Amino acid sequence: MARSIMSSLACLSGIVVMSTVLISSYLFMNAGPPRKSVHLIPNIQYSGEKRFVANRLYDEDNDQIRNDEWMQEFVLKGDIAQSHRQLAKEAARKFDLASASLPDSEDDYVEKEELDGRLSEPWKKIIPKEEAKKPVVPKLFAAVSKQHSAKLSNSSQLQAGKRNSKSDENSAKICKPLTSVAMIKTHKCSSSTLQNILFRKAEDLELSIAIPRESVYFGSPSFFSRRFIFLDFGQKKYNIMASHMRFKSLKDVEEVMAPGAKYITILRDPAKQFESIFTYYGWRMRFKADLHRFLQRPDRYFQLFEPRSTRVAGRNPMCYDNGLDARRLTPGNGRLDSFIDILDNWYDLVLIAEHFDESLILLKDLMCWTLDDVVYFSQNARNNKSVVPLSRADTAAIRSWNWADQKLYAHFNKTLWERIEIFGRDRMDQELQLLAAKNQALSKDCIGKVMEQGDKRMWYPPGIKVNSFIVNENATHKQLCEQLTQPELDYLHKFRNNLIKAFQRQKAIS
Repeated sequence: MARSIMSSLACLSGIVVMSTVLISSYLFMNAGPPRKSVHLIPNIQYSGEKRFVANRLYDEDNDQIRNDEWMQEFVLKGDIAQSHRQLAKEAARKFDLASASLPDSEDDYVEKEELDGRLSEPWKKIIPKEEAKKPVVPKLFAAVSKQHSAKLSNSSQLQAGKRNSKSDENSAKICKPLTSVAMIKTHKCSSSTLQNILFRKAEDLELSIAIPRESVYFGSPSFFSRRFIFLDFGQKKYNIMASHMRFKSLKDVEEVMAPGAKYITILRDPAKQFESIFTYYGWRMRFKADLHRFLQRPDRYFQLFEPRSTRVAGRNPMCYDNGLDARRLTPGNGRLDSFIDILDNWYDLVLIAEHFDESLILLKDLMCWTLDDVVYFSQNARNNKSVVPLSRADTAAIRSWNWADQKLYAHFNKTLWERIEIFGRDRMDQELQLLAAKNQALSKDCIGKVMEQGDKRMWYPPGIKVNSFIVNENATHKQLCEQLTQPELDYLHKFRNNLIKAFQRQKAIS
């Protein structure tokens, strides 16, 4: 009898659940006027639950976000790969769904099973009706904003299923190379090497580039403003920006960049970065203690000697460079989580110095460039003689002191590897080998001499040896070799001279 009752209840429960799903799907599909051009997330899959949330549907007619009654949440059970769990949750939780819309009719949808069978990419636009064999109502998808879809649509990441990873030259035929990118330059994170890549692109294509009015900083420690841009008159839009700044508002950066620009930054293991900063900038004098002594009582030295206004923060410098002064933020403060969410939505890519080559390949893919565009020599790197060895205790102390940077780094290191999974491990390994081979060949061809001091193009902190490269006079790729070995100061001097000449020519014409 008991078994019979339990069986009946289970059956009834199944009917109720099925009814709820059907009703929810019906409400979702019939909630208001039909819309066009919905973007889907068909293949972000993870074990246990599959959760897609249509948070906010945009009312194009009235230019406003719809009421809560338009917000639906759908859950689909499935036995799928764990690696995409976080990405799916972030998509559901964070993406701004403004301007998302619904198709005109049920016939504009493709059934989930068919879609999964035909698409291997994790991000795809819905297949148009005329391309679908059996168009029916989909099962539990969410619309993604036009804003975020635009960020992804230009990335050759979307072309993963179409591209032959062994032939990098074919990539430019599939997507259109992009030319506008702004890098928020972090201190001692391999950012000068990344900057050299962007400077080369600006020079090769004669792109408009925003450079500092003086020195290597856009006004820092003052907040970024276009008044700190060299020969800027308030109207110009730039393709490339890659110098140090301290920005207060993302909008301030976006206002000076060309439409469709990508936004990137680079982070580094806080232990390695803080040692590099402390040594390179001579903080033995700033804090009246060497690094090891400082780490025994960092709070004491910080309270005594940290300047109120600074270009390089004595605590959590990566947060500081990216817009949050977390020098006196206490662990657990919710401002940090909100800050990371903002950066996660704003940046198109956050590179990681410890995985520099992998990061560059993702950048290449994002911008639809080739491997030749991201070859590099390490710029402004200290000679090993000027690196302070860290014990395990030192490393732990630095990470504890820079707790906010540690959390920032951990988050974006994780997102980097999620993107690598999407890109494909085998494909990544192939391109890593190709990039390493190109770098090695160029190193043999280009570098005539390595200097650790005495290069007039360089700035050397007192007592610090920094590697720089002198071009091989017999180099085959002479122009590229000169670019690869050109330090930041020399490049900025060249750009300023070019801008002055262009300004004088324009003035003479007018």
